Amino acid sequence: WSVANRAQNGHCGSTYSSTVTGASPRPSSGPFCGILTSNLWFYGAAGSRLSLLTPAWLALLLVGSLISLSAFSLAALLDETPLPALRIATVLTGARLWNALVVGLLLWVLIVISVLLVVPLFMFLPGTIATTINRLVLDGLKIPITDPLAPTDERRIEELASKERKRFGP
Repeated sequence: WSVANRAQNGHCGSTYSSTVTGASPRPSSGPFCGILTSNLWFYGAAGSRLSLLTPAWLALLLVGSLISLSAFSLAALLDETPLPALRIATVLTGARLWNALVVGLLLWVLIVISVLLVVPLFMFLPGTIATTINRLVLDGLKIPITDPLAPTDERRIEELASKERKRFGP
């Protein structure tokens, strides 16, 4: 190796690697819902007038979690990138706020029940939440949801043909 191609002292072997010292490996701020939960816990426990903000933080946590879940749903269903999915989810949740709040409150009740019963928490809750949020998003975008039990055109033709044929004999 020549001197120009050698790794610098203290580096991992690549001539192009560099190390930043003093930087924290963790992000400097928590996720949006994590910040809301922290504020809810902090202001709810405070004995001052700021504890009056607890219902507002709870409402923001509910709306924020609905926006986040809707963004995940949009990213999966429509193959959106994160930022456009978050924008669409925010507009969609705001446009149908009362529907979203009812669904969100029912999901929170279901989460509390599942935490208390433990088994539904692991077996049924993730799928139920995903299905409910997907349905809310698809309804909000006015994308038709086909009935999986409805017969297809091909099946209807087969049924008509089978009615015309005799079952037994020539």
